[in-house]
Amino acid sequence: MRTLQAQAAPQMQPQPVSLAKPEVSPVASLVSPVAAPAAATEPLAALGETLPAADAVVAPVAALEVQNSSQNELQTIAGVAQLATRTAVISLSSEPETGTTTSAASADSQSPLQLQLPSNIRLQFVATTRQRGQAREGRGQLIWQSDGKEYSLKIEATLLLITLLEWSSVGKISEVGLAPERFSERRGFRSEQAAHFRSELGKIQFSNNKPEAALEVGAQDRLSVMLLLASLFAGNPERIEAGSIIRVQVANTDLAETWDIRFDGQEEILLPSGLMKTYKLTRNARREFDRKLEIWLAPSLGFMPVRILQSSSISPGEDFFDLKLSSLP
Repeated sequence: MRTLQAQAAPQMQPQPVSLAKPEVSPVASLVSPVAAPAAATEPLAALGETLPAADAVVAPVAALEVQNSSQNELQTIAGVAQLATRTAVISLSSEPETGTTTSAASADSQSPLQLQLPSNIRLQFVATTRQRGQAREGRGQLIWQSDGKEYSLKIEATLLLITLLEWSSVGKISEVGLAPERFSERRGFRSEQAAHFRSELGKIQFSNNKPEAALEVGAQDRLSVMLLLASLFAGNPERIEAGSIIRVQVANTDLAETWDIRFDGQEEILLPSGLMKTYKLTRNARREFDRKLEIWLAPSLGFMPVRILQSSSISPGEDFFDLKLSSLP
């Protein structure tokens, strides 16, 4: 049987920054808090400005102990992580269920999973889109910045003066990793739309007046979730097996849903920037006309995404949006 156990995280270098307690449900009570060094004094810089590299953020998520299992049903353990036969499901936004308990300690149990955020970075991409038989190619960039207390993340793709896509996510660093406060999206000549993560209300609210959603612990937006994946693999590069599922609540500008993101394994891919070793992840289409999302993370760049592909579930070769790293930073 596969079990999960919450326990104190070992000391890691570099020293972690101080992490504020989340304002939603106290999932952090299942893990030990991280030691707090001196607080950062520099405010978060505006996008496009250069910040000194922040210390790695190290936050315990859940202890993972894998043993043989003969059970077929999905189990929830202490509301932190879930296991199914032959498939580990790392649930980053679950609430504890009535009657669930943490498994007993064992001599060979592993230390808690860690989140280790990357240093500030700017990545340049080639952006390719194809719709209705017409292919277009432009440029894109991803900018990640954090001072250890707050973060700013932006991804944009342009074709001449036309904005193909612009996503922006800002928020804080908490004990459960990234805590988004606002996610915005702009495409073409459409007006900007946004999702607001209202932790004091326990809700996600949308600027287009769509029905609000309950805010779960560990919830992400569709941009910050990529950095959550990067930090999860950076902190645990050898502990997450191919076939594992990472489960987390993700919001766009219309609604919030639970995403199941599968780790497909390591893959070497050829990009405009050169040949790169990557970790491949996939979120499959969930309904008709939904889009498949594939992400390739590069260990050599702190597990930052070096390719992001969204494609139609009906005609993936004729309807897609593809970002590929164009040069090394």
